[in-house]
Amino acid sequence: MKTISSLLMISVLCCLQLTAQTSKPRPRPLAPTSFLGIQFGKPISDSVRKCDRYEASVDTCFEPISDFYKVRNIELFSNIFVNEIDGKVGNIDAEFNVDNADQILRALREKYGPPALDTITHLQNSMGAQIRGRKIYWHWAHISIVFKSPDSMIDEGTLSAYTMEYIAAIERDQKKEKDALKGVL
Repeated sequence: MKTISSLLMISVLCCLQLTAQTSKPRPRPLAPTSFLGIQFGKPISDSVRKCDRYEASVDTCFEPISDFYKVRNIELFSNIFVNEIDGKVGNIDAEFNVDNADQILRALREKYGPPALDTITHLQNSMGAQIRGRKIYWHWAHISIVFKSPDSMIDEGTLSAYTMEYIAAIERDQKKEKDALKGVL
């Protein structure tokens, strides 16, 4: 009887070990060096060509607009805006139709693994209708990605990726503006 119990215990332990080996979580992917085909830390022109002035192309290209760039023709996204800091890409914001949200979210989870944070948001339109949304974050030491669907518009979501250098530069600029206003007000 003791031998049967011992054999049973060994077989249970073997099954548990085998289950533990096969159910190990997938290793977290390395931080992205690019997003939507645009390289972080390099000029936008290294990743995407500049649009001709009156071009009606289906190819991906960028056009300068004031102090940022608009990228055209990336599948699933309606508007893509790129900001550079010191001539290098630091932020990419992309808008998408909420009908594409599940497809985009699946692609993000497949590429970057489980998010660091997944929250439910509650939005309300001007007529008082309540809408549930999601705000999902992936974070690495130097890059963060934020998925919001819907965002400020019921039928639109946003996907943002930014470097910590970009955030630090924005914070420095805001501090300079605040300090400049102290003397005026």
